[in-house]
Amino acid sequence: LPVMTWDQLNEWRQAGMDVGGHTLTHADLTQCSDRDLEREVVDSKKELEDRLGTPLRYFAYPKGRWDARVREAVAKAGYQAAVTVFPEPVKPGADPFSLGRLPMDRKSGQGRHGFVLSRWYFPYVRAKVFLGRMPRD
Repeated sequence: LPVMTWDQLNEWRQAGMDVGGHTLTHADLTQCSDRDLEREVVDSKKELEDRLGTPLRYFAYPKGRWDARVREAVAKAGYQAAVTVFPEPVKPGADPFSLGRLPMDRKSGQGRHGFVLSRWYFPYVRAKVFLGRMPRD
C-alpha cells in the first residue's frame, strides 16, 4: 500500500522537496540475485522518473541494508547518493552512498523533531548502539 499517491508525490516535488528511490518491493537487496537487484533498483527509478517527470538523485536502502554489491548497483543506476537507516550526522568526506539520516516519519511528533535536532540526540543514539538496543548496519 503506497504511503503517498502519485498526486501527493507530484505536489511534494512541486513544493521543492526531493523524491528519492527505494525499490519496487522493499526487498532486502543484499539477498537479491544480480538480476533481481538490478530490477529493484533500476526499474523503480525508471518508473518514478517517468511518472514524476524528473530525474531521481537519491536512494534509500530498504531497512538500511546494503553491501558493496548493492552500493555499486545504486551508483550504476545513476543515483548521486544513498541513505541508510542509521541516524548519524554526515561529515565532510563521507561516502555519498552510505549516508546516515535523521528519522522523521508520520509517527514523529513535534516534540520528537525537537529532540532529534538537539545536541543530545546523537549521544543518545550512540548509547543505544553501545547497549545493543539499536542495530547498526
